[in-house]
Amino acid sequence: MPHRADRVPVDFGSTAVTGIHVSALTRLRRAVIGDLQYRVKVVEPYQMLGELDAELLDKLGIDVVGILGRKNFFGIENRGWKPFTLFDGTEVLCRGFLRPQG
Repeated sequence: MPHRADRVPVDFGSTAVTGIHVSALTRLRRAVIGDLQYRVKVVEPYQMLGELDAELLDKLGIDVVGILGRKNFFGIENRGWKPFTLFDGTEVLCRGFLRPQG
């Protein structure tokens, strides 16, 4: 007997195509969960896409999760997370390689 889904799967952030900018994700997370201290991780620095954490995935009913590779788009390893403040004031976590100019 074929498997029948009970609803349409929802993908929000599992790929670079379905991702969300860290600033927008931070605002969404604050609206849904209310944690003002949480810093979203920048998992795709070329587009500045954020990682949807397990708590937010659960609250939004997301069905699809991505698996990060060992390295990002630029070939830099996914490790060494450090606090960073974006130009719009959003506080995030980014890989240690990011060094602000100016």
